[in-house]
Amino acid sequence: MSPPEKKLPISKLSRRQMLGAGMKIMGGMAAAGTFLPLLNDCSAADNKLLAALKPPQPGPDGCPQWGDAPIPVTGFINDQALSGVDGLVMRSMRECNTPGVVVAISRKGQITLSRGYGYKDPKLRVPMPHDAMLRVASVVKIIDGTAMRWMIQNGFSIPTSAGAVPLHLNTPVFPIFAARGVYPLRGNWRDPRLGRITIEHLLRHKGGLPPAPAGWTLAKELQLNRAPTGTDIVRWQMMHTLQFNPGEKSVYCNDGFTILHLLMHMAAQGKYPDGYYGFLRKEILEPAGNTDLVHSPGQPSLRDPRDVTYWSADKGRPCYPSTESEVPLCDGANDFNVDAYLPWAISAPALCSYLSYWCWDDGIKLIDENTGKLAAGVNNGFGIFNGVMPGTLSNIVQARWSLTNCAIITNRGTEHMKAKWDLPERINNRILLPYQGLAAKD
Repeated sequence: MSPPEKKLPISKLSRRQMLGAGMKIMGGMAAAGTFLPLLNDCSAADNKLLAALKPPQPGPDGCPQWGDAPIPVTGFINDQALSGVDGLVMRSMRECNTPGVVVAISRKGQITLSRGYGYKDPKLRVPMPHDAMLRVASVVKIIDGTAMRWMIQNGFSIPTSAGAVPLHLNTPVFPIFAARGVYPLRGNWRDPRLGRITIEHLLRHKGGLPPAPAGWTLAKELQLNRAPTGTDIVRWQMMHTLQFNPGEKSVYCNDGFTILHLLMHMAAQGKYPDGYYGFLRKEILEPAGNTDLVHSPGQPSLRDPRDVTYWSADKGRPCYPSTESEVPLCDGANDFNVDAYLPWAISAPALCSYLSYWCWDDGIKLIDENTGKLAAGVNNGFGIFNGVMPGTLSNIVQARWSLTNCAIITNRGTEHMKAKWDLPERINNRILLPYQGLAAKD
């Protein structure tokens, strides 16, 4: 039996070698597996070759449909046990018409795979860099939980007119805003139970807050001539009745984490450049070894160059600039006012590095530095967490007992796509389980 062929990682190949390999693969493989390997720094000549290839065609909703068009691939694989990831990703991209995907996998603190697939900008046909930064929707809540617990453990407080308010899990939230001059549009709080909502209630979705309306509707209710902010969501909550008593039960609540964002931003201002974003990079991501995180505003022209173009066929009236025309939901339309939620984008490798260092939202290090083992109190189980919003779908897979993590982020996301998107399960069952020494599943 001949030994397996030794394959160089993408990072070891020249651009010409990779383009040549890509052309050979396109000529000899079925459509479900065709791809074109690329580096992030393609030359003008390389881009000319790429432009000559068959492009994906627009579907009924305008989103690119891959069909048998080749899918560009960037990045590296440092472990041949992960070589099957490419085929699984491209299969899902073709099934769900996904313009671009980034995937990272880490094992025992080391990034063993970092890949970009498809396009960062499908209209301009810019390949997706493996370390591109994308919004991750509700996955931010995991990191937010870590951040809040870190602040509590390190004695952070919020300055108010009544003095500094220390952050604790049982700190009441709405009195802080009142002490900083945030009031409802008219009169006092509609529901006095607001004063009983604590930081812990919001972290565990137990505050009882009703969901605030989306951008344009919220602006109209609050008589604003601008896009609503997170503080405006607080004001709206002060004007409405809770759905249930704080702590009574758990009901998923985005607004609760918008309010937590604001609290942490107020606590970080003056201590870190860029407030909460600077805090996240310095205290949460830097210890984990990767600080790839940027602000991702709704208006595309204001985004960082490493951010991507998000795809959403659904449109609505924007909050800014004030106009009757419609824009995609992911770019600030009324159905989801992105800027009210202090959005940020992160790379898949940075997300994996975070998962390797921190114990999700518990705010403690995953590994005890003295023993080299899982820290006391860490749940060493398995979990998949998903996030979806217009323009992005994100997944994380973590098996703490084997210190294996996987991050998957796309630049297209809808609830309909989420129902069809089974890539996390495919990668876990066919790649990650054997990677950890367990039997694969179909």
